[in-house]
Amino acid sequence: MTSDRLKIENGELRTENAQLLKQLQEGIECDHTELDNTIAEQAAYIKKVQQQNRQKVDRIFALVEGYQEAIEDIQSWAAYATDYFQHKHDLKGCIARHQQILKKGGMPKREGPPDGK
Repeated sequence: MTSDRLKIENGELRTENAQLLKQLQEGIECDHTELDNTIAEQAAYIKKVQQQNRQKVDRIFALVEGYQEAIEDIQSWAAYATDYFQHKHDLKGCIARHQQILKKGGMPKREGPPDGK
């Protein structure tokens, strides 16, 4: 009768049951392949998410820059409004409110080129 007991001799896995040792070795090889596939899938997913995030960040920068430009346009157009209408519609307060919104958003400095490469 053969023993299924495993032992390590001189740094090597030994057993008296050759079939058990063969199954263990095949299992290790199989797990290694599955692990490689899992790592490759995760790396592809991470790359996809990073690309999506770069696109979202670029979109945010474009929107904030557009908002800033709109505020500047309002300021330049306001010069053509009479004092009465500027005061009636609180033009200075309106511009200040929108500038405060931009400040609350905490516009960070862009690192690297706009396309995120």
